[in-house]
Amino acid sequence: MATTQFEKRGVAISVPEWIMDNCIQCNQCAMVCPHASIRPFLVTEEELRKAPAGFEAKKAVGKELKDYSFRIQVDTLDCMGCGNCADICPAKKKALVMKPLETQTAQQVPLWDYAVDLPVRDSLVGRFTVKGSQFCQPLLEFSGACAGCGETAVRQAHHPALRDRMIIGNATGCSSIWAGRRRRFPTCTNKNGHGPTWGNSLFEDSAEFTYGMFLGVLQQRRLLAERARKALEAKETPAEAAAALQGWLDHMQDPEGSRTFGDRLKALLPKHAGNPLLAKIRAWKSSSPRSPSGSFWATGRLRHRLRRHRPRPGHGRGHQRDRLRHRGLLQHRRAVLQGDPTGSVAKFAASGKEDPQEGHGPDDDVLRLRLHRQRPPWAPTRTSS
Repeated sequence: MATTQFEKRGVAISVPEWIMDNCIQCNQCAMVCPHASIRPFLVTEEELRKAPAGFEAKKAVGKELKDYSFRIQVDTLDCMGCGNCADICPAKKKALVMKPLETQTAQQVPLWDYAVDLPVRDSLVGRFTVKGSQFCQPLLEFSGACAGCGETAVRQAHHPALRDRMIIGNATGCSSIWAGRRRRFPTCTNKNGHGPTWGNSLFEDSAEFTYGMFLGVLQQRRLLAERARKALEAKETPAEAAAALQGWLDHMQDPEGSRTFGDRLKALLPKHAGNPLLAKIRAWKSSSPRSPSGSFWATGRLRHRLRRHRPRPGHGRGHQRDRLRHRGLLQHRRAVLQGDPTGSVAKFAASGKEDPQEGHGPDDDVLRLRLHRQRPPWAPTRTSS
């Protein structure tokens, strides 16, 4: 939907100004920005010549970027003025300095409009690094989250890895407000029209909600694999289509491989519309269901079940859970959160949380009950006959 790009609220008091000579090109500022309103751009010499006045760039660092120049561009009208980018800048002399909004808008707005129309160059640097990940197009931008929000930064961190394959089953809470308010959708698509799929559920059943979507996708992919095998066994299947089908089956659990052969198959299918077996096949892209949640999420039984479907390294299959939490969320209730560290400055939490943070690994409720040979509370009671 990406409707938040049209709001242009301009509510920040101060916004960052980029000091080009001080920048070390680490892209950490873009990584921590909650609203994707500060981004790095790689520019060619021709694009620099066509740029409006004031669009300065420096030589990009890295042998794979030798033909490009580097620029950090700020979207002053969508920035919330939290200062996260200026705080995290590791340069000896800060490359980002907070300045009053009215001193930046007139010059930076046309520069931003030019920068966002430049080609996305996300294949030059490995996208699983901090620097390379920020050259990818953000698929979550300009949300209604508060200034300095930590949840949106966590969500954006998944996009370079999962990109347009995410299927999000959201839990009601902060993430349902900044991610899915009516007429204000920050989730966007890439140049191919692909982007994350977002749906919201009740707070209590987010796990079941997303687990159901995961099982649905899993079953559809199983049916597709079965139809692909039947088409391969048929003699009338063309050789080029058979090669694409076999490639997809071989790379079914590899996100990039399945996309490559899936796109090849989609291009071939219209040529063989008369083939009854190929007519039933539709190339599905690899997906990654995720469940954003807070502190209290799912029953022990369902958590244990989801652990069985965690993806293997290098495979696209699996349901994953993203834990989004604000440490100061319950201050008005005089509560100490489970994640508060000792010395926290949050009100009523200066001594931290005595109990350990809720775990989803070896200290999980189900495993702890098993280790102590205790009967889980949801297990049926045996009755003697």
